[in-house]
Amino acid sequence: MGWYNFIKRYVWDDSRTPYLIKPINLNRYQADKELYIYALFLTILFSTAAFFFLLKYRSSGFGEFLLGGVFSLLVVGCAILLTREKITGAAWLLTGAPVSAFFYVFFDGLPREITFLEKMLLLVICALWAVYSRRVIRICQHYGDYAPGSKPPMEKRGT
Repeated sequence: MGWYNFIKRYVWDDSRTPYLIKPINLNRYQADKELYIYALFLTILFSTAAFFFLLKYRSSGFGEFLLGGVFSLLVVGCAILLTREKITGAAWLLTGAPVSAFFYVFFDGLPREITFLEKMLLLVICALWAVYSRRVIRICQHYGDYAPGSKPPMEKRGT
């Protein structure tokens, strides 16, 4: 087996990782899989952020930490709603996550030890994340039109 087939078999599969397929061409299984992975990422990231924001609010009493914690919990709730109901409004609210992260990084919400290059890298990641969130909105808008895709059969991994 060549390296390309190895990568294609174990890392990239159009039915399981459909990130290069246009949202209009997805089936329901692919859309569910993509929304689930996106929501899982957001839930882990913003649950952690909510914990630290609320912990910081408890020790300092500054209102912006409470606001950050409440916003993080709102993102977690919208991510859960996105995977369960595929509501376009939840996807629109989730576009606020990369925008808020961008502004947090841009306006020095990070420690002073971070270098300029690291800060620019984080800003680029937030911008790319915002562009990707447009795809999530399109998936939710077209979700009712998707054909019910079937789960692909599991392949044997040892052969």
